[in-house]
Amino acid sequence: MNSWADSRGTALGTRFAWRIADVGVLVWLGGALATFSIFPVRALLQAYASDPNYSHGLLVPLVALLLAWRARDRVGAVEANRGWGGFVPLLVGCGLVALGHWYQIALRPGYLGHVFLQGMGLLVALAAIVWILAGQHRFRVLLPVLGFLVFAVPWPESFTLPVTTALQRFVAICATHLLRMLGVEVFRDGNLLHLRTCVLGVAEACSGIRSLMALFATSAACAVFLRLGVGRTLLLFALAPVAAVGSNVVRILATSILVLFGGETWLHGPLHDLLGLAVVLMGGGAIFAAAQFLGRSVPRPREIFRPLGLSKSQVALWPAAATAGALLLAAALGMLHVTRHYAGMIRPEADVPVARLPLAEFPYAIGSYRCTDESRLSAKEYDMLLPSEQIVRTYEDPQGNWVLLTVLYWEAQRTFPGSSAITRYPHTPYSCMWGAGWVRETAYDRVISSEWLPNHKLYVGGFTKAGRERIVLFWNTNAEEDPRPFSPKDLRRRGRLLVQSWNKVPEAILPATYSVRVETDLENHPAQAQQTALDFAHQAAEILPDHGIGCRPSVLEPEPD
Repeated sequence: MNSWADSRGTALGTRFAWRIADVGVLVWLGGALATFSIFPVRALLQAYASDPNYSHGLLVPLVALLLAWRARDRVGAVEANRGWGGFVPLLVGCGLVALGHWYQIALRPGYLGHVFLQGMGLLVALAAIVWILAGQHRFRVLLPVLGFLVFAVPWPESFTLPVTTALQRFVAICATHLLRMLGVEVFRDGNLLHLRTCVLGVAEACSGIRSLMALFATSAACAVFLRLGVGRTLLLFALAPVAAVGSNVVRILATSILVLFGGETWLHGPLHDLLGLAVVLMGGGAIFAAAQFLGRSVPRPREIFRPLGLSKSQVALWPAAATAGALLLAAALGMLHVTRHYAGMIRPEADVPVARLPLAEFPYAIGSYRCTDESRLSAKEYDMLLPSEQIVRTYEDPQGNWVLLTVLYWEAQRTFPGSSAITRYPHTPYSCMWGAGWVRETAYDRVISSEWLPNHKLYVGGFTKAGRERIVLFWNTNAEEDPRPFSPKDLRRRGRLLVQSWNKVPEAILPATYSVRVETDLENHPAQAQQTALDFAHQAAEILPDHGIGCRPSVLEPEPD
């Protein structure tokens, strides 16, 4: 009996070789990690709830835990040591999370850029803690599992938007050709498919971008679970875009045929959502089948559980864990200080200016031009931009020259640092024109500085589609230049604004913003069309200040001595 008890105690001591001090310091580390994770986890959860492209984000950590549990035998076969080199990525991770939080609090950018910074920082910090506690050798075994967590991090929209628009166009083109091969009459206008009974739009969800995000995560999970090599894993990743685009082309074909024979109930509602779910399952099934095929020749070693014990020569846990916990807690306190700093600089007594006429009262007659048609943004465009007011009107003069005027206005808002509300800002028309099927013609690009448009530059761009040429004039309250996101110039600009915001008292209100666009077709008289658009823009710019958009030249003239 005593020998059994001794052997049992020895086994337990080998399997759970933790000192009391180590257990205490791990509790300290867990509390520090939980406190540090509050801000980035909140940002991630808000992104999952608001962006359907990342609704799978909650499943990624659960799958990662399953993959880590399955790898426990390989982890137990490696000797544990302390990985002091993990403090370098820990500092990087803490810095990224703190930078993303500061960026969100100070500049209130909206969208997903700050979520990307905080999410990647949290992932790097978690990987660093595993490195520190388990050692370099065990960290290498768990690296594929930790890398899988990348798919829980939303990417900035400036990265995904070009991919989305390209996929939308490609899916629309493929679906059009296949429908014609099936004998269905269809006309494609950009991302719009004109059928006999209705117009079918290839939206972002139908482009494959949503499936692509989920299928990349599925490919990674299959590669880690089946222990595919680097070559097979890359091949599986290459199949993910093919599966995403192919399944969504099938979705467009099925939707078109069902609409023709079953009515427009397939364009929205539960039937439409069910078809979308079937598309994701179809793509996931294709990836799983390909992974099984690629993994046929991979040797399957027999799983033998080995206890995750510590080596006799190993140093205690508490020095590394205590230091890591202190760094995490310091970063959390720093983020809390940033929040309190900007909250203390708010001036709640500031009033929102309202001294302006609403856009609904914008005149229907401007000089010799008369409004001949009035419309509104589409539901998708409105959900993306959320303007407070809008006008979309077509004006025409007696000679038959016409222009399309689009004015969007975002009223001033009360803001609070760290608010989760997403504010939409004006943007150039390049992305939305591209999404509508227009191809940019850089030969028409120019920038005009004029006295009748003070404090702004007038940007001119040209576009073509299906033999049509269009000229677009626009100005807005964005920066004078339109830098490429995350270019060195753009990073310097954002960094400068971030540093300046620390000592500059932020406004208690977000100032009003606006966007103005004037466009017309070039047709056979490009010079005349450009002059028509320019003349109309000049006349509209003289009236828009009454509606809180821009200012008149006289406002900027110095007073006489």
